[in-house]
Amino acid sequence: MRNHLTVCALTIDRVLGVTRYVESHFIHADPEREPPEVLGFMPDERGGLLTVLDSSLILGALNRLRFR
Repeated sequence: MRNHLTVCALTIDRVLGVTRYVESHFIHADPEREPPEVLGFMPDERGGLLTVLDSSLILGALNRLRFR
């Protein structure tokens, strides 16, 4: 019997950097201003902000597209 797991692949052109998630540095998104896929933000080493996405929402949307 075959396992029916959804497999998803994303193409990445380049990686600008990698940072560790530090919960105390996490800034929750304002649901009034941000789409539901944006969980919040993390400061990076260069003084900018990294956007933290909700991967379950994004993968769920991709899965729904698959069955249209």
